[in-house]
Amino acid sequence: MPLDIAEAIRFFNKSEDYPTVDGSNVALIGEKLGANVAVLATQKTREAVKTLTLISPGLDYKGLVPSAGLMDFNKPVLLLTSQDDEYGNKSTHGLYNWILAKKTLMEYGRIGDGADMLVGKPAIAAAIVDWLKKAIPSAAAPAEPAVKATAELEAVPVSEKVQKPAAEAPAETTPKKEP
Repeated sequence: MPLDIAEAIRFFNKSEDYPTVDGSNVALIGEKLGANVAVLATQKTREAVKTLTLISPGLDYKGLVPSAGLMDFNKPVLLLTSQDDEYGNKSTHGLYNWILAKKTLMEYGRIGDGADMLVGKPAIAAAIVDWLKKAIPSAAAPAEPAVKATAELEAVPVSEKVQKPAAEAPAETTPKKEP
């Protein structure tokens, strides 16, 4: 699976058929098993992948263990987790500690797990897009999300941690109110 992603990135690097796709400026987003696959894919596509967004990653999904890959990845990483997913939540917090580069952890209350965290909660998708705009070069930033957040659907992180590499600045923690 990680090799499939690496091959797709290589294809877009070489393809003249898709001029609007920049295969050298990639942001990978994965959920649960897909999050682990995304991390492992960076080992073959290090130059092209500019950032990772991992939604409910695991310490070990089906033998795919991302910890070493996260240590080697020296670009920004966004992790999202929910208190509804005990294994994913514990794993996300554990993997956060393996990341040596700039990292952000957004933990939500009981709003579902994995992709369910995004269903009917456009504020989370908007938060991901905002984070990506800050993490990758502006030329590669995605367009605005098609949906806008509404007050009754907004999901606010219970907590959010942002940490730059040790050489840049100490860790910051900003508690958020639970919805």
